[in-house]
Amino acid sequence: MADQYASADRYASADRYASADRYASADRYASADRYASADQIKLTDIRAYGYTGALPEEQVLGQWFAVDLTLWVDLAAAGESDRLEDTLDYRHCIAIAQTAIETQRLMLIERLATVIAAEILKLPPVEQVRVQLTKLAAPIPNFSGGICVDIVRSR
Repeated sequence: MADQYASADRYASADRYASADRYASADRYASADRYASADQIKLTDIRAYGYTGALPEEQVLGQWFAVDLTLWVDLAAAGESDRLEDTLDYRHCIAIAQTAIETQRLMLIERLATVIAAEILKLPPVEQVRVQLTKLAAPIPNFSGGICVDIVRSR
C-alpha cells in the first residue's frame, strides 16, 4: 500500500515539474516578444560595390550588392513628437550597410549579412533587424538571377 502512494507521489511530483517547465518555457517566449516592437522602418535597394565572394575573381574584381533592411524600432514617440531625436536616423543604417559591403573582403554573403546586422543592432533604438543581401550578378555560367540571403537578428 505504501508503494502505491509513493508511486502516485512520484508521478504527481513529475507532473508538477513538467507543468512548471511548460510555463517557464512560455514565459521565455513572452519575454522575447516583449522586446520586439511591431513598428518597422524599411529601407530598400541600398546598393554598394564590394569584394565578397568565394571565387578569386570576386575578391579581386568585385561586384554590385543590394541590401533591403527591416528595422524593428518603437516609433510611438516620434509619431507624437515629429522630432528626429525620437526615432532612428536611418542614414546611419544606410552608411553601415554600404561601408560593410565596400570594406569587408569575405568569402560568404551569409557572413557579410551577419556583419551588417551586428553593426545595426549596436544602434540603441533597433530591437531587431532583417537583412536581405543580394549578390546582383554572381559569376555563375548560364545564370542571370540574383542570389539573396535573408537573416533576422535580435538583441
